[in-house]
Amino acid sequence: MDSFPGSALAIPSDFALWSLVLTAPLLVWTMVSDLRAMKIRNVTVYLIAAVALLAGAITLPWPVLAWQMVQLPIVLGAGLALWSLRAGIGAGDVKFLAAAAPFVFLGDLRLVMVILAGALIAGFVAHRLAKLSPLRQLAPDWESWTNSRYYPAGLSLASALAIYLGMGIAQGQ
Repeated sequence: MDSFPGSALAIPSDFALWSLVLTAPLLVWTMVSDLRAMKIRNVTVYLIAAVALLAGAITLPWPVLAWQMVQLPIVLGAGLALWSLRAGIGAGDVKFLAAAAPFVFLGDLRLVMVILAGALIAGFVAHRLAKLSPLRQLAPDWESWTNSRYYPAGLSLASALAIYLGMGIAQGQ
């Protein structure tokens, strides 16, 4: 079944609800940390992965949870390969993507890629516009304002996960 607006998503709505409620503070922290210091902390990604395990243990059958959790090392391996090739992805971004992978149901992968692409574009444009606006004065010491080479992708990665989980609550199984 296609996972686009108007059709049901593969993610179970109760799993999406538990996941979003428990990850929301961590997602906000990811955004702020990456904007402020251009870092996504290990403790944050450990907690996000733990939430996937906890929400899954509460709402998913064990075989489904096991398959969801297998996605974490697969994404981590692929991400580290890209990072080692200096493909423009930071180590924190790789860790976040790996921790977020268990939340994504394979039937929704195309939709998640669209959400992620949109979040990356919107986040990049919003960050660059804020950098040039008076909004910058609200947090003048953030490293992301002065680091012109890199974009704090945690802003977009966390937003994309929140959007997907929100859609899962509304349109999930």
